[in-house]
Amino acid sequence: VCDKQYLFVSQAWNSAMVMGGVIQFFAGWFFDRVGGRVTAVTAASLVALGLLMLQIPLLGAQGGSDVHTHSWLFVALLFANTGAEMGGKAGMATVWHLPAHQTFASALVMCAPYVTGFLPMLISAFMHSTALPLSSIMQAWVVLVILAGVCYYRLTPTMAEYRLQAEKALGTTLPPPKSMCRVLREGHAVLRAYWRLNALTVLIIAGASSFGLTYASLLGDWGKIFLGSKAAGVELGWMQKVFFMGGILTPVLAFAGDKLKQGTGFMLASMVTLYVVMSIILSVPTWPAQVVVCACNSFYGCISGTFLMKYALALIGPEGIGTATGVFTLYASGVTLVQQQLVYFWMSSLPSSNPTHLSLPLRCAAIYTLVLLVVWASILGYHGLPKKPVTLAGEECNLPMVQTLVA
Repeated sequence: VCDKQYLFVSQAWNSAMVMGGVIQFFAGWFFDRVGGRVTAVTAASLVALGLLMLQIPLLGAQGGSDVHTHSWLFVALLFANTGAEMGGKAGMATVWHLPAHQTFASALVMCAPYVTGFLPMLISAFMHSTALPLSSIMQAWVVLVILAGVCYYRLTPTMAEYRLQAEKALGTTLPPPKSMCRVLREGHAVLRAYWRLNALTVLIIAGASSFGLTYASLLGDWGKIFLGSKAAGVELGWMQKVFFMGGILTPVLAFAGDKLKQGTGFMLASMVTLYVVMSIILSVPTWPAQVVVCACNSFYGCISGTFLMKYALALIGPEGIGTATGVFTLYASGVTLVQQQLVYFWMSSLPSSNPTHLSLPLRCAAIYTLVLLVVWASILGYHGLPKKPVTLAGEECNLPMVQTLVA
């Protein structure tokens, strides 16, 4: 692999990570201002609009004029991705309706992208069997998204319902919604109050994201080195259909975590175990080993996303959780970019004739994240999560765990 290829992959991931962080922040602020129902309907509308825009480059490619229409692809995906992120934030509107099963509710929200990860393969198979173009499939998909928007409107709690349920569950009165600047300022204050714990959390999120994205971006060359051919890497990419396993198993694990007295420790132990397995068998040159890595990476993404939502609910009040988690995502995205650049730079500095020029940096990145994860899991496993979140109304931090960490 030449340096230009590494640079291209790095730039592509950079753009995706920066845009993803900005979208997450905007979606979180929007949720805090208007509530789950409006956010959900807006999300469905943006996805539908993005899919309609997607017809321009698709039909252009069919007609041989894609040189004039291909730029619409970015615009269409930007709208669709923004809607998808907002849909994920809208799912938070349900977590206080099930206070005894918050982990399970969070898992259903976080695992949706993983469960639907096999849809591209089903669409591809359907296109081959019916000879229908992708543009026709996307037109039908627009109809499904509109129907989903109607269901969103009927089923998603409103802002008033969300706040009422949160107040009942927490036994307190929430302050009224605030401006973006004020929520952003107070959200930063909460994150700074717990800066040691949150800084460690950001490093873990960034390390795991950097590892997973880098591994996925290099599957072609990974297959060539460890499985004997570039085609094996392409096939390994298709094997990431095991991603749906994480989306199916995590809600089950989360439900068990809600029922167990040591549910937090149970989920933390699962996360550490999965990362240990990935770190050990990452460079094993067999098909079963690489498929297990893909499966563990998927499972870890689902479990960690679910637990991080549980973590956020424990530290941040309901009235500003969207904005605060958006800020958190911006920080994590920035650190991820730096870590990815370091990994890519290390890989490009090693001669391609060296069989470990990909595996050594990636394995070290995995071990680095594993060490941080063990420390983080030990802290949270020992102290546990707070019983009540701190609201953004200036209340004093009454969390023994946090007071110990920032002392």
